[in-house]
Amino acid sequence: MLTACPGVEHSVPKPEAYPRIEMPAHDFEIMDVGDTGIAINTGATASVEVRGKDNTWVTIKYPVGFEANVYLSVINVTHQDSVTHVMANRRERMALNLAGSEGVLTTLVSEGGWDCEMVTSHTSLSTPVQLLARKDDRIVSGALYMQLPAGTAPDSVTPVIDSVSLDILTMLKSLQ
Repeated sequence: MLTACPGVEHSVPKPEAYPRIEMPAHDFEIMDVGDTGIAINTGATASVEVRGKDNTWVTIKYPVGFEANVYLSVINVTHQDSVTHVMANRRERMALNLAGSEGVLTTLVSEGGWDCEMVTSHTSLSTPVQLLARKDDRIVSGALYMQLPAGTAPDSVTPVIDSVSLDILTMLKSLQ
């Protein structure tokens, strides 16, 4: 019987599979944050924190088995020259978050007249999706932040990045 299986010395276990990540359906409801209407995925949990009279933070948590949150800042700027400064500061922050990674820039004008930008990078795993939008003296900026174990392969979280990117794109298109 031993001669029937020549060359087989040890059995090799199959590699461990990654769990399937289930993303929430793409259903949205509008959440009012001050004068701004933001479309939020109903499968995610959103919380709002008012930080002074001109700044509101929104945290959108996705139930994916690890920390995957979209952090938004909704800012009302009081002086026009400050709008330019805030936009430049946010763009600089977006570039720093990319850390030299290549990103894809998507620009659009929302239904409510917002000028919007979204940067997506599949190589920057901590902040793979970032956004910036402006209408008059209001600015919305934010990013998807993922807290992942060291050594996480980019392809294992690509479904999360792609799904949240679609949510952010819907959010930007429908900004009011």
